[in-house]
Amino acid sequence: MPGRSIPTCRDPFDFFVIRSHNSVMVRLTATAREQLSELPKSIRGRIYGLLERLEKWPDVSGAKPLSGNRAGQYRLRTGDFRLLFRVVNKLVIVEQIGHRDKFYE
Repeated sequence: MPGRSIPTCRDPFDFFVIRSHNSVMVRLTATAREQLSELPKSIRGRIYGLLERLEKWPDVSGAKPLSGNRAGQYRLRTGDFRLLFRVVNKLVIVEQIGHRDKFYE
């Protein structure tokens, strides 16, 4: 996935399909796609690694279910960066990508 360009999208409810594997589809919201495109290239490569791991849902190590007002969502981390997602049937929707500072605000 490194070197892959992030397509632009004007519709905030549109999704970008990363890849479909084992009938699990990983998608990014427009917000997550924009956040990913703003990250440094080295961090982007690590996030792509997380996205590839999500293709194997539910056999994803390190996915932490969240609680409180984030109940129903999960997070994955790589160093100081987080990826927030939810799962609907066989669809993994990545909603937010960013640095741990202010990530949950």
